[in-house]
Amino acid sequence: MVCDGAAAKPPYHGSGAAGATLTGDITIGPDTVVFPGAQIRCCEGAGPVVIGRGCVLEEGACLVNVGPGEMRVGDGNLFEVGCAVRAQKVGDFNTFQPKCEVGQGVTVASGCSIASQGEQLSNGACESREEVLPWKV
Repeated sequence: MVCDGAAAKPPYHGSGAAGATLTGDITIGPDTVVFPGAQIRCCEGAGPVVIGRGCVLEEGACLVNVGPGEMRVGDGNLFEVGCAVRAQKVGDFNTFQPKCEVGQGVTVASGCSIASQGEQLSNGACESREEVLPWKV
């Protein structure tokens, strides 16, 4: 999954770290940290990205809304270095490990840990308190 940000739309609402790429209709909740090098994007025709309270987006983490609806990210999520997430529904207190990929059409509930091994999670759901190992669902 490539985080290319093609055809993104301005403006964004909220604040981000210097050096982060924020493109489109984006709302960032309180106590959320966006590190330099992180990317949050809305593609052309996509709905807004709404990020909850207390999330952390590390360097190279990429959230992209490519769908027609809103991308909603809950509270307390950790997006580690180099992860790429296009899921439009992300619950609370999830960990997206380095370089994992979560595609459009995936619903991530709460309390999940998404592992990485070069595989992409797509067209499924991660249920609460479940660790998704490096295979496709």
